[in-house]
Amino acid sequence: MVFKIEWTLNARLDRKEIFIYWNNSNKSNIYSRKLNAIFNKHIESLLRITLLGKPTDYDEIRFLIVGDYLIFYKINLNIISILKIWDSRQNPNKIPDLLKD
Repeated sequence: MVFKIEWTLNARLDRKEIFIYWNNSNKSNIYSRKLNAIFNKHIESLLRITLLGKPTDYDEIRFLIVGDYLIFYKINLNIISILKIWDSRQNPNKIPDLLKD
């Protein structure tokens, strides 16, 4: 089966906020571009191995560990939806609220 990657609005906003943070922190976008390439590399690997990520307690939601970030995704038919990018240095009790949508 051929899969397609789809970014939800929440995931796109998460990625944008992460890059803005690093751009401001480093006064450069070099790290953000490298981080984006790393995110994309891991997400593209899902096209070959859809169950690569670890399962969660939520139906059909899995996550990839990418450095300090968790990328949550869900597979629905032939679409892999990227749901959320979450900085794992935050309080883990926030995760259930993040995945309710």
